[in-house]
Amino acid sequence: MNDTTLIFSLNVLLWFYLGYRFITAVRKRKVTDGASLHAWSIIFGCYLIAVLMVDPIEMRIDAAFGGLPVSVLARTLLMFGTIYLYFIGMRQDQVYSAAVERLYLWLNPVLIFVCVAFFGVFAATRFVTTETFVSVFKAIRDAALIPLILFILIPPALHLWRNEEVRAMKLHRVTNVILYGAGLLQAVSELVWMLSIDNAPAAAPALAAVERGSTYFILLMFLVMMFPLRSLAALFYPVRLLLYWRLLRLEKTVRRLSTGRPPKGNLSLRLTHPDELELAIYQKVIAILDRYPSLRDARLRRRIQQVIDHKPTFPEIVYQLAAIRP
Repeated sequence: MNDTTLIFSLNVLLWFYLGYRFITAVRKRKVTDGASLHAWSIIFGCYLIAVLMVDPIEMRIDAAFGGLPVSVLARTLLMFGTIYLYFIGMRQDQVYSAAVERLYLWLNPVLIFVCVAFFGVFAATRFVTTETFVSVFKAIRDAALIPLILFILIPPALHLWRNEEVRAMKLHRVTNVILYGAGLLQAVSELVWMLSIDNAPAAAPALAAVERGSTYFILLMFLVMMFPLRSLAALFYPVRLLLYWRLLRLEKTVRRLSTGRPPKGNLSLRLTHPDELELAIYQKVIAILDRYPSLRDARLRRRIQQVIDHKPTFPEIVYQLAAIRP
């Protein structure tokens, strides 16, 4: 499998996975407010950046514009735009100093203007070959991305990681830090690689390998970031989650075999959050206790009644009900 095939395969996998997550979010009505739309804008911005890593797609885009390297300009503008969206979201948590905010708000439009102007001059004059222009353009872009990653992307990621208390989300924060670190490695290695082609050609192959490896790693980490945290809950709260599933099984049996009315207003809870997992356990216990008196199965009704007769504490009720085999 060559480089192009591997990058394309990772992008196809990312596309199907991203599409599935987005459709699921729409179906569950989780894309309804400004915050969710802002988050999905960042995600799709990252995906479009990844798409423009695929050489055949780049060539098709450039061919449509007479060979002009429009794909490089588009990817660069997407990078600056996506980082800006991230900055807008994170500045609300006051993780940036006032000096950093002022400098970035001044610098970002300047970087965009320089890139667009440089591209416009090249398109109008063709003063160098396309290969030379692309190399110089990428060098300018990477030189700009390095401080942006260091001062705009990484500090909030570290802040969120340090302050996160939910274990599943803490892992998610770690993947963000690693992703930005991989992006920094890619920008540095690509910049040094392009400078080494003329000045230190012996080191160029190794630097090119580092740049490609970091590209693969970025795509993989993006997939990890999109992975639903709910499926990881068992890794972080195995005992409590097992109790919940046992209570859920018992509650379903009681619901099926009883004649009482089902409780109203059950909340939709995230099992990845410890507080919400505890509330979900509480809901199942209450649902079982509310409906068990109308059970048609006398054996199961007596078994639950025996738990209540001992007047246990709530934690004891949870464990004793979870031990019942329906």
